[in-house]
Amino acid sequence: PDVSFPTAPASGKLVVVDPGHGGKDPGAVANGVVEKNINLQISRFLVEELKTRGIPARMTREDDRYLKLQERTELANKWDASVFISIHANALPPGRHATGMEIYLMALPTDKDAMQLALIENKELGNDNGNGSVTEASDKKTRMLLNILGNMQQNAKIDESTNVAEVLFRNGQKRGLSMRRVAQAPFFVLRGAGMPAILVETGFITEKREAGLLANPRMRPLSASSAA
Repeated sequence: PDVSFPTAPASGKLVVVDPGHGGKDPGAVANGVVEKNINLQISRFLVEELKTRGIPARMTREDDRYLKLQERTELANKWDASVFISIHANALPPGRHATGMEIYLMALPTDKDAMQLALIENKELGNDNGNGSVTEASDKKTRMLLNILGNMQQNAKIDESTNVAEVLFRNGQKRGLSMRRVAQAPFFVLRGAGMPAILVETGFITEKREAGLLANPRMRPLSASSAA
């Protein structure tokens, strides 16, 4: 299926695509697939697809380098982006199975699975912690963000981010992609974005078939979850 960006920004407005992980942070690894590489491949495809449709786009990283979570949205803000899209690949622990694409926005978690995914994606927040484990430090900062979100009741960009996510979700369904859900969770990579911001989990690399499709350079990356 073809992939399009249905809500194109006004002429001259920039879409920033963020390939998740990179450098010393490989992301999830399963079925011979390393997430950081898949994220970069998909992001390159998406940027080129947007440009062919006359929509300016650029990536937060163009090679295998490490960026802190906050640096990614800082770049989008610096470049005065109109939309921020962080690209990831999903993974589940042994014994659990799921397929399809998920689109997230930063808000109070939809459910336990969404919260667990946020904890995994926020893991790097504990890297500079001197006391306790990385996981404990990451969890503490994620729960701090939860409190902030609860106190705010909804930040100014949640409604706009929701609209972008839902339009992309419907557009994916129309083109035959396996669209699992739109959900929300406290992702630090989306924190601080001054524009609508979403995180896309393109498929589950812990599922052998989806991992193979995502890793196949002859496949259009974002169509990997179709016809599962």
